Amino acid sequence: MRKALRVTFAVLFVYLLQTTVLPYFKINGVMLDLLAITMCCIGFSCGMYTGFTAGLFAALIMETVSGDLAGLTAVTYIGAGPFGAWLRRRILEFTRVGNRAQERAIKQFAPMVAFGFYVALKETIYLLYFYLTGVDIGFIHIFRVLFAGLQTMLLSFLLLPLEHWYLTRRPEDTFLGRLFAKRRKEKKGKPDKKPLPAGIEPVREAVRRPAQRRDDPLDGADDAAKGGTDV
Repeated sequence: MRKALRVTFAVLFVYLLQTTVLPYFKINGVMLDLLAITMCCIGFSCGMYTGFTAGLFAALIMETVSGDLAGLTAVTYIGAGPFGAWLRRRILEFTRVGNRAQERAIKQFAPMVAFGFYVALKETIYLLYFYLTGVDIGFIHIFRVLFAGLQTMLLSFLLLPLEHWYLTRRPEDTFLGRLFAKRRKEKKGKPDKKPLPAGIEPVREAVRRPAQRRDDPLDGADDAAKGGTDV
């Protein structure tokens, strides 16, 4: 349940950021496709089924709001999650016998490079679609495809560790989890009842103790008188 809420919040937050803020920060006419990076990160961190579901959710939002590329946006976003999951499985299986340093470097930097290639492939599919619809393709369009892939690759070095930490952290590592754990610990350490002031406890014990019968000297005198009368 917590994972589903985190993934939903991540998709909605990135979608709002991409549609409201990022259009004002285009570089050479290229806008960062933050949503595609997020779908790859979700598949990489949470698995294929979660990545597919998140991609389907993002595709439905994008196609509902601005579906103008004959479903290509939906296909690329749906495929980003399974691509990230497949990439993680291949990286975990990869080994370089006799060269551990190279193996660690490849496992660390390969996801960012692969995300850049995926976005470049997505932009290439868009370019091919525009070409088939009669749009003249020039060098500037090819440059934008390559620049989009390079931009995604560089920003993935920051976004992938951040989103991986957000999606995979344990509940007790969150701020609310630590706060609740601290309160439970404080509550457990407190006594059930407040200690009584000094002098009250002996009085309470005296009240609870049953009254003891005291010997009355007149009782013995009465018994002696009765005995004398009988004699």
